[in-house]
Amino acid sequence: MAPRPCGRRILFEAAGTSFAFIADVLATLVTAAPSAEVSTGRQGGSTVRISDAPPVFSGPRETAPEIWHIG
Repeated sequence: MAPRPCGRRILFEAAGTSFAFIADVLATLVTAAPSAEVSTGRQGGSTVRISDAPPVFSGPRETAPEIWHIG
């Protein structure tokens, strides 16, 4: 039997799924808005600029577990 993924792994995989969905929505937005300009960042994120309204879109990143310890 394969080991069960830990909670952090499940959350990271869910974030990837959500990121893919949002990326598809942004692709539709760019198709529908001819003035939209798309640029890709150095870390793989994308920026979509529509006139003077620049929403920034960056993918999920896995972090070290130590940052979640409180107290």
